[in-house]
Amino acid sequence: MKYRLVVAVAALFMLSAADMPKDSATVFGVREGAAQVSLSPDGSKIAFIAPAAGQGAALYTVGVEEGARPRRVLVASGAPERLDRCNWVANDRLVCTVYGVIYNNVEPLPFTRVVAVDADGANQKLLSNRTNFYTRISIHAG
Repeated sequence: MKYRLVVAVAALFMLSAADMPKDSATVFGVREGAAQVSLSPDGSKIAFIAPAAGQGAALYTVGVEEGARPRRVLVASGAPERLDRCNWVANDRLVCTVYGVIYNNVEPLPFTRVVAVDADGANQKLLSNRTNFYTRISIHAG
């Protein structure tokens, strides 16, 4: 009986090892499926950040009802901006932190921005201070 149990456990480990990629770079480079998850105040919607193309990330919202489909509402390309956190401030509105680093000839210049967006992706608004002389960098849309 003990022998069968040991063989069964060993077989499970061999199956899971067989399913794993053999290339260390592939295993190391795999990104998590959801970087951050947040539940709306009334519990009717979920927001989550998931990987996008390249180093990018996207904010998705989805209702908790059965059959609801995720809707992409905000995207950061990862070059240089990245999506950090998104939290609900109302049942239909989120506030997100965007950050990044721009490299000039002398030193890296980090930046952060706080943006608000509706759960459907509409009404995007920059909430943090706009770029000025003291922020040392300039971010341009487009």
